[in-house]
Amino acid sequence: MPVEPSLPELPGYFPSHWRSLDYFNLYRLTLATAFFFFSLTAAGSGLFGIEAAASFRFVALAYLVLGALFVLAIRARWPAFPLQLSVHIVTDIAFVTILMALGAGIRSGLGLLLLVSIASGALIGRGRLVFFYAALASVAVLVMQSNRVMQLQDGMDSFLQTALLAIGYFATAWLTHTLSRRAQASEDLALAQARSLERLNQVNALVARELADAIVALDDQHKVFYANPVARELFGLEGLNRALPPELARYLEEPTGGLRAPLRLQGREWRAEVQRLPRGVVIRLEDQSRIEAAARQIKLAALGRLTASIAHEIRNPLAAILQAAELLHESVPADPAVAKLTGIIGKNSRRLDRLVQDVLMLNRRDRLNAERIDLGAFVAECLDEWERTEEIPAHAVIASMAENLTLRFDPQHLRQILWNLLRNAVRHGGGMPVRLAAAAGADRVELSVEDDGPGVSAEHRARLFEPFFTTDAQGSGLGLYIARELAEANGARLDYLDRPDMGACFRLSAPC
Repeated sequence: MPVEPSLPELPGYFPSHWRSLDYFNLYRLTLATAFFFFSLTAAGSGLFGIEAAASFRFVALAYLVLGALFVLAIRARWPAFPLQLSVHIVTDIAFVTILMALGAGIRSGLGLLLLVSIASGALIGRGRLVFFYAALASVAVLVMQSNRVMQLQDGMDSFLQTALLAIGYFATAWLTHTLSRRAQASEDLALAQARSLERLNQVNALVARELADAIVALDDQHKVFYANPVARELFGLEGLNRALPPELARYLEEPTGGLRAPLRLQGREWRAEVQRLPRGVVIRLEDQSRIEAAARQIKLAALGRLTASIAHEIRNPLAAILQAAELLHESVPADPAVAKLTGIIGKNSRRLDRLVQDVLMLNRRDRLNAERIDLGAFVAECLDEWERTEEIPAHAVIASMAENLTLRFDPQHLRQILWNLLRNAVRHGGGMPVRLAAAAGADRVELSVEDDGPGVSAEHRARLFEPFFTTDAQGSGLGLYIARELAEANGARLDYLDRPDMGACFRLSAPC
């Protein structure tokens, strides 16, 4: 996972920079402690004169206390990182230079300690500020040594050592600055690659999570290190480094690639495909029932477009045939043979017209215009129109409706569903009347149509809603299929209820 900046207002400074500054301050605390301890135990050393021992001890103690305060500032992340770094290095330059002045000056060797501070400033910080640190250290050492020469504590030859030390400061600054730039470029590249990899992993995880197929990834020891939600549900794979389920273990012994024999899990058929990686294996299981259902939908969609096109071509000549039959009947009204033949033509023409209307209805399921419907008034109007159109005796349907029932539905779709169900009940029922009932559920309205016929046999129930399936020689086999399609388009369900020895019952369950 990529490391995010700890200070959004200062892009480029990360927790690793603060840790480095903490380590740098730990070096400072150790150095100050050593100076203070040395001032207590080695007061007579030649490093500094006896008269400067108290001052040296005081400066070392102040250096130690300031280092301790830096710890609090680093923990609080205040002030900002660049300012803290500059304060740390300037403090080192000031205190080390003072300790040099209190001791043997340039000959004490304490000036070499500033090389660590300058190098740390270049490695931890950014930009060319490190050359300022080198210049500041050089000026401080030069001023300190000049003061000692003026006070006749050192000779003029000490300036050569001072110059060499200043050159060392600038050389250290340049070298560490160059190395830090290269290291920072590598860090930035690694960070960019880590972020790209994280985004790619998020996309892959999203795709695998939403995928309907089951995916199981194995390491080189054939332990499961990844399984998407579908695979976890199928095999109960929770956690990593799980043993491969025995249902899939047999696939590892077969050749690479290609589809394997189907596997039946949770009532569905899955076909496995194995892909071997350099250090692992990926097994993908495809839900064959879903693939077959999608293929059926594509075929039905193509069939719907084809039949709709044919239906449009049939309507015009069919209307001409029906009109010609009516004109022929009117021209010879007294001839029984002509009346019989024109009646046959009219009857079959109207049957073909209903078939055409059913076929055209297949293409209207997506033309949804849902609105709030008062079910009682709508059913009464629909029944009256249906009885007049189908020439059904009055009160052939007994309606039992709860009061104040409303639902959101397309009126044309609901009318078509009711007509198809009532037509089937009259055609296949044991006679009149047909019962139509409506009641309210928790959040749905249930509308049922019942008859007293023999019902649907067990062998036909599985194909009841298939297109073009019918047991009636005069039927088209599209009525129930269209009714279910229109119900699903409105967010409803149409089901057949099995009631032994009680006739057929179809129930439409729609949201309120």
